[in-house]
Amino acid sequence: MNPSDIKLESEANRGAQTSASEGIKSLFKVLGSSAQWLVGGMPGKPIVYESESYRKEKALKPKLDMMVSAISQMEGLHPSHRSQRNNNPGNLMFADQPGAEKDKEGFAIFRTMNDGKNALAAQIRAAIDGKSDVYHPNMTLLEFFKKYAPSKDKNNPKAYAAFVAQKMATTSEDKSLKDIFYGN
Repeated sequence: MNPSDIKLESEANRGAQTSASEGIKSLFKVLGSSAQWLVGGMPGKPIVYESESYRKEKALKPKLDMMVSAISQMEGLHPSHRSQRNNNPGNLMFADQPGAEKDKEGFAIFRTMNDGKNALAAQIRAAIDGKSDVYHPNMTLLEFFKKYAPSKDKNNPKAYAAFVAQKMATTSEDKSLKDIFYGN
């Protein structure tokens, strides 16, 4: 085999790989799923295709976890705090969350702390995705915490927002939730 044959064979393989790559990308568009697929490559160097929604979700999770953690800290980590007794790190009011019960003061009681964290994450997620009746994606952290932890309930929303913003390495007054989480 002469060197020009190798070059032609290599170009043909590259064309086939490009065609396969485009086909898989088209499939992701059709499926529209939050998926990651491993589709060949060389040993030790797989080619991984990720859908747009999967990439968004992957980028969102660490920020969501940071906000859940910061809220948990603000709501209290001591065993005597309601947030700990109720497995409710966000001190969420009972709102028919799956598997939750209502305490005598109207707060949700979750079976496990993980259930409580998931409920808090779901509430934040609903806010940033525009699926909440109370919160919306264009709110700043300060606006969010004015509703989440209002002054009338003996909270300090400005301090709360500043604490969460500091933990998330962002600001509390000039970026919307959408911008903080999706970087738009």
